[in-house]
Amino acid sequence: MLIDVAELWELFVLACAREAFASETVAHGNLGGDKSYFLRSTRNGTFGLGRLLPDITVGPASSPLAIIDAKYKRLTNDRRDPDRGDLYQLAAYLATNSKAGLPPPLGLLAYPATSEMDLDVRAEALGPWKTSQGNIVHFMRLPTEQTLCAAALRAIVGPFSRG
Repeated sequence: MLIDVAELWELFVLACAREAFASETVAHGNLGGDKSYFLRSTRNGTFGLGRLLPDITVGPASSPLAIIDAKYKRLTNDRRDPDRGDLYQLAAYLATNSKAGLPPPLGLLAYPATSEMDLDVRAEALGPWKTSQGNIVHFMRLPTEQTLCAAALRAIVGPFSRG
């Protein structure tokens, strides 16, 4: 039997987010949420391509407070970290979920903390970051104990609450 550890990490971060934001809607993008296509055929509108489904959204589906993308990999000081594809993916989620007249959603790439972590990882230490559209973005290594993970998420996302 094969176990998808990346999916387990995603479900763990989802559980942490639900604990951290019990008063908010916390949705798992792959199990629910918007099923609309990113692109629609101009010849036949019933055909679509590409669904942009973030791992986790915090807040109302129509205007999320935060978008969390769980990454089961190490965040290092390698010049290629964070991965360019991961950055593009998060940027697409943020652009798609930003609504005129509302504060832009916060973005978070969530990595597991490891025992052999570099003390200061550039992407994490120099953050938060800001997109050209005004989204605040964090790269964060989360504790692997649920209560500590929830507290870390609350510390990052909580100050951006609209409530």
